[in-house]
Amino acid sequence: MGLLYFIPAIVAKGKRNATSILVLNLLLGWTILGWIAALIWALSNDAPIQKVVVQSPSPAPAPAAPSIADELDKLRSLRNAGELTNEEFLQQKARLLRS
Repeated sequence: MGLLYFIPAIVAKGKRNATSILVLNLLLGWTILGWIAALIWALSNDAPIQKVVVQSPSPAPAPAAPSIADELDKLRSLRNAGELTNEEFLQQKARLLRS
């Protein structure tokens, strides 16, 4: 009779929830509904284990520093627009070429 009482716990051996099914069977198995619930739980398939992968966002790329050629083009366009004198243009050009 004891073997019949613990059939749900025996069927659940090796499952992830085996201990919980044993406790349910032990405490509520004397009620027919508790025994049936433990048996159904023991016979049901385990849910697959879900793996959660957390990826940290990659850092945003640093803005590219303008090249010397780009800076010289800007200076030329400022000189051509009349916003820089030829002397200022030459000073800024020398500064860029030194750096």
